[in-house]
Amino acid sequence: LGDLALATAQAPFTVGRADAAQQVPALLREAREAYLASLALRPSWPRAWASLAAVHYGLGDRAAYLAAWQRAQTLGPNEPDVQSMLLDLALLDWNQAPAGMQAWAMKLFEQSDPGRRTAINQRAQVFGLQFVDE
Repeated sequence: LGDLALATAQAPFTVGRADAAQQVPALLREAREAYLASLALRPSWPRAWASLAAVHYGLGDRAAYLAAWQRAQTLGPNEPDVQSMLLDLALLDWNQAPAGMQAWAMKLFEQSDPGRRTAINQRAQVFGLQFVDE
């Protein structure tokens, strides 16, 4: 349910609605409740923590966003879907991201094979960023 509510909140057909200012936060709150219920049953699930971080980011709750991001990274440091979600959040928040979050993203890039580096840079370009090989 959390994934559905989050995807609906981020969908162009929702964001473009005249009542988006009310609909998007309501959907994000619905997603938050679903993820919290899920985490009550399985508190060590990193993907739910990563999704919860996205929800908190969307709701503007910076402290909760950063805490959930860190929890997801701690619990699922090698899970590709978790890495992907956390990278998107780090890139989205790059100018305000804590140094540790930026360092994590740069390390992910540096430790990746050439194909994944290309994919990471393609994602970064969406946000006007680029990682450089040293």
